Amino acid sequence: MFQDPETQLTQMRVEDEIAFGPENLGLPPDEIADRVTWALDAVELPGIATAIRHTCRGREAARAIAAILAMRPRVLVLDEPTANLDPGSKAAVFGVLARLARQRQMAILIATQDVERASSAMPAGCSCFTRDASCSMGGRPRCLRTSTT
Repeated sequence: MFQDPETQLTQMRVEDEIAFGPENLGLPPDEIADRVTWALDAVELPGIATAIRHTCRGREAARAIAAILAMRPRVLVLDEPTANLDPGSKAAVFGVLARLARQRQMAILIATQDVERASSAMPAGCSCFTRDASCSMGGRPRCLRTSTT
């Protein structure tokens, strides 16, 4: 997911946005419909499939994540998924990601400056990579502060 989710959302209707990827995989319509429903439920946006995009302001990150989830990836890569969000929306995004990591056993790679919130939200066993690619493994993610000298 891009830092600004609006840049990856291209369709006017939410359902069309979520279905775009699976349609391009050539999946049958019934499976596409199932994936749309599942993805919207996974990001806690059930019942908005037929909504017009501009009526769902503030939930762009969740819609972008749902569009990715409909593709059923094994790895979810997000660049600053909570940039420019209020604290409540940040908590909601990290809550969705933590639930996905636990329930779907999905690998989630997050580039974020909000390390404290990400650390408290993600399940144990996660890793945090720093600028120099050093890695801390096990337990809660930790960010190793590195100097730029």
